[in-house]
Amino acid sequence: PYQYLLEEVLRIRPAHRAAPLVFGSVMHRTVEDWLRGELTGAVPDPVAGFDRHWAAAREAGGIEYAATQSPASLTATGRALITGFATAWPTFQRLLAVDDQGAPLLELKLEVQLGPRLVFVGRIDLLTFTAAGELECLDLKTPSTPTDPDWLVSADPLTGYQLLLDAHAERWALPPVEHLGLLELIKRKVPTKTGKGPEVRAPITVPRHSS
Repeated sequence: PYQYLLEEVLRIRPAHRAAPLVFGSVMHRTVEDWLRGELTGAVPDPVAGFDRHWAAAREAGGIEYAATQSPASLTATGRALITGFATAWPTFQRLLAVDDQGAPLLELKLEVQLGPRLVFVGRIDLLTFTAAGELECLDLKTPSTPTDPDWLVSADPLTGYQLLLDAHAERWALPPVEHLGLLELIKRKVPTKTGKGPEVRAPITVPRHSS
């Protein structure tokens, strides 16, 4: 709670942030920009978008790189991931969910009152409709290795997203969320010769959690 007070309320941030956290934030903004453009038909250049956000983050400074990372290696990884995402998105057969004003439901900071002195706050990355027309909440992640799908069944973050969405669905004129899961962009290094390299994985989901 004290860390949340410092960082999110008082906006006092650490002088240095780990490179994976900065990289993840950059990928979030780049994917959001691309999806908004894709929805309106004004699809931006995904690589140019990544380069712009990544350059701004680097110019702001305060990035700590691990021994296995460098600005150049993360640049190559980011370009490969956002290119792969733009190519893969149509194959996922998802439609962006929009509110009753037609605005896409992306990167939403929401809160719900759980008790007299308890407010739960969270950020929803992406709401989509599946090919079957069911509402789905996807958490965009940029891990180094894929997540074990079994984790999703009882994952606390997904339960939290469900709580938030159930509290706000009516004002957006949306049905209850039926699926919760992850959309992962695996941030492996671009291989010089052989190896898997960066990978955009199809969404993995589970049915909504029980009450």
